[in-house]
Amino acid sequence: MSGAAAATYFAVIVVVSIATPCRVIPHGVAQCFDDWCITVVNAEHRRAGPNDTLCMVLQLSSRARGITQGERDVRVYVVDDQHQQYSPILAAETIPLSIQIPPQSTVTTSRRFALPADARHPVLIASHDWFPHCCIIADRAGGWRWRAIERTGPGHRQGR
Repeated sequence: MSGAAAATYFAVIVVVSIATPCRVIPHGVAQCFDDWCITVVNAEHRRAGPNDTLCMVLQLSSRARGITQGERDVRVYVVDDQHQQYSPILAAETIPLSIQIPPQSTVTTSRRFALPADARHPVLIASHDWFPHCCIIADRAGGWRWRAIERTGPGHRQGR
């Protein structure tokens, strides 16, 4: 691939990424990457002193019929309306998102996030690591777009 063709390809990725809005998947609807899926089953927002805690129950599932399915490079985090990003607080017993799932099976895990009390409208983002998804135009999460799988869950308060 020539330098001009590579530059054009990456320019298209940037334009598509900027022009494509973040897609929000409703609570309880699976978001799938090939045959591996993640679904927010429950979300609970609790006051915890000066901070809030957002606890999300996630269901990981495999639509594959004959092979064990897993995703190595998937991560979740929360972004608020001010675009502040919050990583999950993982306990030792937390089931990793990379767990191998037998065909047509599901695994339930959870993630807990500490948010400042003034964080509003948190969105759970599920994404793959940057490469190679940054370079695949056909990948719906490619480029610099976020894939939101849960805007608010049951019990979450909308703003203040």
